[in-house]
Amino acid sequence: MSRADDLRALLARVEAAKAGGPDLDEAIHASLLPDDPWWRCIVEGRRLVAAGDPEAYVICPPTGPLGGENRMRAVSWAESARVGSYTTSVDAALLLIGKAMPGWSWAVAVSGGRFRASVTKPSPFRPMPVIAKGCATEGLVLIAALLSALIAQEVEHGR
Repeated sequence: MSRADDLRALLARVEAAKAGGPDLDEAIHASLLPDDPWWRCIVEGRRLVAAGDPEAYVICPPTGPLGGENRMRAVSWAESARVGSYTTSVDAALLLIGKAMPGWSWAVAVSGGRFRASVTKPSPFRPMPVIAKGCATEGLVLIAALLSALIAQEVEHGR
């Protein structure tokens, strides 16, 4: 399956969601930020718990503005650590857009109880925004617009 196909499948999940939640947030994070150190520690914690070693320590490299290692037992990574709340928090969705599409602008509006969002590539010419609409929440529609823009880039580059 191509990267564009993976993104399309994720977009279908986002568009069909009645509400956001941790499972969808993790699918988004795993797809868009698979090499994120925090995510890798969560995955390693879950692997160790599944292998019967919940007391093993997993050390995550320094992340965030304060630096410093995050050293926790595997069970803590597996059961307590979370990724951003992209589907329920506009702030988290916008942070993700900034990481995935640096410099792109965004807009969100509501009409008739449904949300509409766009992301627009920076350009000296008149750029065409990538638009998503009809999602249940602001976070979901922003993520849908982001995924739609990423799909368009993949198709444009033949991937």
